[in-house]
Amino acid sequence: MTNWMLTHYPDAQQAAVTMSTVSNLTTLAYGIDHWESIATDMGGPPWASPGYYREHSPITYVDRVEAPVLILHGSEDRTCSPIEAEQLFVALRWQKKPAVWVEYPGEAHGYQLFGRLATRIDVARRILDWFETHLKFPSR
Repeated sequence: MTNWMLTHYPDAQQAAVTMSTVSNLTTLAYGIDHWESIATDMGGPPWASPGYYREHSPITYVDRVEAPVLILHGSEDRTCSPIEAEQLFVALRWQKKPAVWVEYPGEAHGYQLFGRLATRIDVARRILDWFETHLKFPSR
């Protein structure tokens, strides 16, 4: 949902953090660990309704992103493949938009809650640092 917000409400964000991200529903459908549910959720497999997958993929609208984006992802995520993070990062960097991608080796989906302690601490610190750096607060 973070990626959808970034691509559909670009003026509403000063900065964003997306974790275990989904950017392209087509690659998600081919790389997900519970692929059977995709056909149900999306009204069929990607080859049967490619327009639907394209229209509902944040990557289709990535040129609209204005906010700096921190992308966090586990390298062993089988629910949302790391290719989802990589596609988003590459698309943003092609446009010379501020983006950072951090991949946590050996971590699966849910690493920010159930991963190694060092990973969870790193995630929390990066998020705090990102928002402290990129959010603009009104003067008092």
